Amino acid sequence: MQSIHTGEIRCRICDPLTLFIDPAATTDDEIRWIVEEKPRDIDYVKEKYGKEVQADENVSYAPSFDVTQQYSNGIDATKKNKHMVMVRELWMKPCKKYPNGLKVTTTRSEYLDSDENAGEIPYIIFGDIPIPGSVKYKAFIEAMLPIQRNLNIMLTMMATNMKKMGSTKWLVPLGSNVDEDQLNDEISGIIEYNASNGGAVQRVPGADLPNGFDRVIEYYNRMIDDMSGAREVSQGRLPAGLDTASGLQLMVEQENEKMAVNSQNYERGMKKLLKRVLRLMKKHYTEERMGRILGADNEIELVSFTGSDLSGEEDINIIQGSSLPEMKSAQQERILTLWDKGAIVNDQGQPDSNTLLRMLGLGDSNELFEQKQLDENNSKMENKQFEDTNQDPQAQELVAQYLAEWQAFNMNTQELAMQGVQNPQLPPQPIPGMPKVWDSDDHTVHLYNHNLFRKSSVYRQELTDQMRALVDMHVQQHIDAINAPAQAEMQQQAAAAQEQQAAQAEEADKQHQRALEMKQVDNQAKANSEALRANTALQTAQMKTRL
Repeated sequence: MQSIHTGEIRCRICDPLTLFIDPAATTDDEIRWIVEEKPRDIDYVKEKYGKEVQADENVSYAPSFDVTQQYSNGIDATKKNKHMVMVRELWMKPCKKYPNGLKVTTTRSEYLDSDENAGEIPYIIFGDIPIPGSVKYKAFIEAMLPIQRNLNIMLTMMATNMKKMGSTKWLVPLGSNVDEDQLNDEISGIIEYNASNGGAVQRVPGADLPNGFDRVIEYYNRMIDDMSGAREVSQGRLPAGLDTASGLQLMVEQENEKMAVNSQNYERGMKKLLKRVLRLMKKHYTEERMGRILGADNEIELVSFTGSDLSGEEDINIIQGSSLPEMKSAQQERILTLWDKGAIVNDQGQPDSNTLLRMLGLGDSNELFEQKQLDENNSKMENKQFEDTNQDPQAQELVAQYLAEWQAFNMNTQELAMQGVQNPQLPPQPIPGMPKVWDSDDHTVHLYNHNLFRKSSVYRQELTDQMRALVDMHVQQHIDAINAPAQAEMQQQAAAAQEQQAAQAEEADKQHQRALEMKQVDNQAKANSEALRANTALQTAQMKTRL
């Protein structure tokens, strides 16, 4: 029966004093074997390996960094651990004899277990300063230890001197008959003595601190700060005379230069460690589980996966210098400079305030950014739905039917449009559970993320033609929604222009009608004038005839 693996891969920090590394190795890649020795409870050994072992009598293991295991006088205060046994694990690198690696587990006297499919050596070595010809590292604080010892001596001398100043010796002349119980360090005490037979009782004044004692301590502290690179800025103090963010950033960069080698070694170790974790996930994650993907601005996306989803050749990219600290004020000043120069813009080339807020680290709690973040998450989840639907045969049938209905609807609409008739049928209903376009969506954000998906290898190589057509249709709906206001405005402008033309035509008709009416009035007036002249001429002729 095959075992079901549902646990998580975990990493732990090992005490370097419990590791025994191949002495012939000069680099990490040359390490052939590593042995780790650590104490285990005999009940744990019984449960894990099924063997009963005898407890060791001399197990006094304590972490090498645990300074609480010593008394103030330096004497070792560790106690013997009863019911414990030292367990040794030998890990061998895959070789010709053991192509899949080897792990052997023993106590100091008994064999417990072996595994010839152990894989690679699971230890990743971290360090500060590499030692040539060795896999070991030096700590950067090692060079500061002599200075710290001298500083401790100086501080001890100062503390001892102050203690002596407060508790010096007494001068008691013979014959003063002083009660020695009265000679103490209490304040406002009364000492009785015989003044006639001896001198006054008095304390011996304590020695003053040597001149320059404080300057020596300050000098040692400054040497430690210079060697470690931890100056005022790293300690959260503002240097005197420096009040610009660019100057502070320059000082931080100078201090980080001392940590460059340490940072590179740490980033290199983390890269090897995470690649090892991915390989273990591929091997042991046999059951489907939910994973969280954390992106920029703490964006979390839940995905379901198994180890078989990994190829085993994934690479880890760690940005060089990302492990070093960076001043937030200097970073914000650089971002504001980019904003002032017009370098932070959206797709339309306009200033993008949402991007500015996100870069400044203010977007997480800003309402302007929250809506955009929701749209980004929704659009990415829609991309994941398209990808998952591609793996479902039943969903593929629904997609094919939906696309056929849309094609028939579009053809019918075009035929009716050529006849000047609007299609009375309703568009096909969306597939249940599939992404659809909402009027509350930020269509620009959705379009950006969907286009990123369409540029991916999943869309171009894994999706079927039907699924690509469905994605393209979904994208076109977002484009139509983006263009809808412009089209509506164009229609309004066209309607307004048509109304204006109609009004102008009506006004022209009115003017033409008025012109006709005026012409008729003029003609009538002219006719009346001619009739009047004719009548006048007739009357004149009649009068001449009478005469």
